Amino acid sequence: MASICLAICGITTKVNLVSGNGFHIAVKKRYRNFLHPTNNRRPDINLYIKTISNHLPIPDTRPSIDLTNKTLRIKGGGFTCAISRKNGLWEGNGVMEENIYQLDTLLRLLYSHFLIKDNGFLIHACGINHENSGYLFAGRSGTGKTTLAKKAPYHNVLSDELVGLRFSGRNPILMGTPFWGEFQRGGQPISCALKGIYFLNKNTRPKLIPLSPSSAMKKLLKLVLFFGIGSRSDITAQQILNSAARYLLCKPTYQINMAKNTHYKTIIRIISHNVR
Repeated sequence: MASICLAICGITTKVNLVSGNGFHIAVKKRYRNFLHPTNNRRPDINLYIKTISNHLPIPDTRPSIDLTNKTLRIKGGGFTCAISRKNGLWEGNGVMEENIYQLDTLLRLLYSHFLIKDNGFLIHACGINHENSGYLFAGRSGTGKTTLAKKAPYHNVLSDELVGLRFSGRNPILMGTPFWGEFQRGGQPISCALKGIYFLNKNTRPKLIPLSPSSAMKKLLKLVLFFGIGSRSDITAQQILNSAARYLLCKPTYQINMAKNTHYKTIIRIISHNVR
């Protein structure tokens, strides 16, 4: 058994892999920027995952999360996992196809749940750290997240697909994740103060368009990673709504028009005049 500890968005997860094929080597390479030293400090989540080479016969392939009777059950097309809280620590067991994609999907679902519990969430966006300030460029696939990530210096990119949002006291924090899209490179394990939220829109002329709170809320909620089902899904949805409102009240929100050939420095110059 090989144990790998990950620190993502302020939450540590120890993944204990029961595998005889050296799968842990691929896992360490994939999440190398987010490896956490294994020491005497207990992780927030402790998982024991048995990996198999065959396809798992799970009838429902849609990713889902269900919290019932104090047990968190996470399912996907190639994995199933059950986690319960014991003595202040979340511990669980699961079975997974020996595939890095399946582990990545499992971790995305796991972290989406625990961030929502902490008044945060994972959101489909490109995160940029510029001079220790965090800029969130949110959008669906095809809106330019990866294009923007490729324009920016690599060490400034928090992710081109999913970034984390949490509060530190009353201050919103933008956090990098290892969950990438077409960028094909892991994000940076960086946390920085959120300065602005920008919804990407393809256009030939770079421009900022202020958004009303209601319009910004609709756009933001569509981009939050949420797979909740079961009896508590309505409560979770309300938590997301409340957290989204807090973020939008804290920071300015805009639609940003951006062409494929818009220079990175032009984007930074435009947004630098609209932060507080």
